[in-house]
Amino acid sequence: MGEVNVKGHQFADFSRKSNYEDAGLKEIYPFLDTQLEMMNLGDGKVARPPAPIYTSLEGVYGLQINQAMSGQVSAEQALETTQTLFQNILSGNQMIPYGVESFDDTLENTKALQASLSGM
Repeated sequence: MGEVNVKGHQFADFSRKSNYEDAGLKEIYPFLDTQLEMMNLGDGKVARPPAPIYTSLEGVYGLQINQAMSGQVSAEQALETTQTLFQNILSGNQMIPYGVESFDDTLENTKALQASLSGM
């Protein structure tokens, strides 16, 4: 793990909870308390969806957020562009319109499925 003390640089999620409590890391990354709190609020679902095109969607979203926050485009324009590009990416990969059965993937149902698959 590397520490990068550069203004504006954000290290991704740390793999160990103890890193979020490290005083030295908290000096470099003052948002760690908030990030850990948000992670603890999660319901057990995967943070990044297991979609093969996720990186494409994330790239569009990140670019549009950055452009809006830097004032290069308005928030409305960033949302419009994101919507258009998401539509193009998802339909081009035959992910919308969604024509297959959808599942209720709540944490409770996931636990029940795991239990049924493990014979418990």
